[in-house]
Amino acid sequence: MDGTPRYTDEERAHYLRTMWAEGLVPATAARLWGNHPNRHTLTRRQREAREGALEVEPVRVPHSCAGRHLPHKRYPADTREEALRLLRLGRRSGEVARSLGLPNGSLVGRWAREERERASMAADAGDGGGRKMPAGKRTRARRGGAPAGAGAPEGAGAAPGELDRLRLEVATLREMLSDPKAGDPARLSNRRKAELGERLRRDYGFPLRWILTYFRISKSSYEYARRALARPRGGR
Repeated sequence: MDGTPRYTDEERAHYLRTMWAEGLVPATAARLWGNHPNRHTLTRRQREAREGALEVEPVRVPHSCAGRHLPHKRYPADTREEALRLLRLGRRSGEVARSLGLPNGSLVGRWAREERERASMAADAGDGGGRKMPAGKRTRARRGGAPAGAGAPEGAGAAPGELDRLRLEVATLREMLSDPKAGDPARLSNRRKAELGERLRRDYGFPLRWILTYFRISKSSYEYARRALARPRGGR
């Protein structure tokens, strides 16, 4: 015996159905499940299921548009709402897309940006409760309403609400858990903050101003560190 866990076909099918229903890839599923089964096993079982060697019932995810969307047609409203809900829970855009049968995570990210833009326009329309505000106050209101010196980093813009802050924190911790050398979020270097920030923007659709606020880094420092990522370490 080599000590490798032996799974029945029913158990193998159960793991695959769960992985598909959650919109996970083998590597992510294995990490969440404590590497039992590991990613190599899940990849192999998934290939067997696709080839017909392992019988697994298809998973029908609620609000999924798989099999019912025609090219160049609008996606159902319930699919879009479910995608945004999953994003708010901290899921990556790519995982959300796979879970709902969407072509890619870019579409989910676009929906998130459009939703933020609508919310921003609604907030701007309601500024001052119908009373005209002085130009200086309107500018501060759009940037979160915080007076100078309140602790928000330069260029942060409007701070996220409590739910958004928690979502950003969960997403950050998930990214850091995938890297055992990440360390304490409070002690990250500017380079590491920029690296994590770019992944959070790309995979989760977070706006830059939220990233700056959460990591307590100025926009100029962030941009400098982001440009440095393109250079090899030790280079000038």
